[in-house]
Amino acid sequence: MQTSRYLVLGVLMGILVPIGMWYRGPTIDSWIPFVTSEAVAAHPESTAWTSEDLKEIATYFDRQADTVRAQAIELERTAASITPLTDTKGFRRSALSIAASMRWKEASELRRMAADHREEGTRLLAKTKND
Repeated sequence: MQTSRYLVLGVLMGILVPIGMWYRGPTIDSWIPFVTSEAVAAHPESTAWTSEDLKEIATYFDRQADTVRAQAIELERTAASITPLTDTKGFRRSALSIAASMRWKEASELRRMAADHREEGTRLLAKTKND
């Protein structure tokens, strides 16, 4: 009886642990549907995007980039505060450094998306002024 419990527990761990390894937490991909669904709900398909809408989305991306940048800075500070005596092989420090670099990359991608939306809003505004 005890052996069958361990067998079932081992099978469940073999299934659930790899699934947990692939979970990365909230990323840019999880933010984009929220922004677009909120904007689409505000504007039906018959209504065209305005430059103000695009600039509002750009400011949202900028705010998210600021948040992610703050997280990256905090991760770097935490990695720097760990001494070699407390982390002799450097696993914690390297993991925190990798997480910080992923956050920096995410922040730069959010800034790029904000710049693209802002540029498109400016282009749309110039187009409506010319018409």
